Amino acid sequence: SRLQRAEMVDRLLRRCRIKSSLFRECLAEFFGVYILILFGCGSVAQVTTSQNTKGEYLSINLGFALGTTFGIYVAKGVSGAHLNPAVSLTLCVLGRFSWTCLPFYVCSQLLGAFLAAATVALQYYDAIMDFTGGHLTVSGATATAGIFSTYPADYLSLWGGVVDQVSIIYETWKSTRIFSLCL
Repeated sequence: SRLQRAEMVDRLLRRCRIKSSLFRECLAEFFGVYILILFGCGSVAQVTTSQNTKGEYLSINLGFALGTTFGIYVAKGVSGAHLNPAVSLTLCVLGRFSWTCLPFYVCSQLLGAFLAAATVALQYYDAIMDFTGGHLTVSGATATAGIFSTYPADYLSLWGGVVDQVSIIYETWKSTRIFSLCL
């Protein structure tokens, strides 16, 4: 009886197995990014809509860190856990990833990100409406657009924005080089 059940489960798993390795990899990227964004944006939504009473800036950092970790756990063994179109593109440029797979990975990653953001929006819909009084804004005291994306501060000039982005690119490059040396 127990042996028959094990054989039946094994047969079912063989039938349900996705044969295309590219499709399996794209699913892994989809779910990895979905988990990353779900945890990350979910933590931002919690902190924002509770006005820091149910979390604070550290909660957001932990949310994104856990989301990244769990996303990597989900996708690493199947696709390598790129979890970001920029990572996939960089790997193509470096010759470590196939250009023909790039559009499929990018579409999977974007779909995972948008569906995760939609999940957060639906989950926190009532909280967002209560927090904003029904008036969704990008800036101001009841801004909620920052849950799903980043926006410059109202006071930031065009030149200040350029300097900010260039410095972030440089710092990211520098920290990536240091991290790569540690590996």
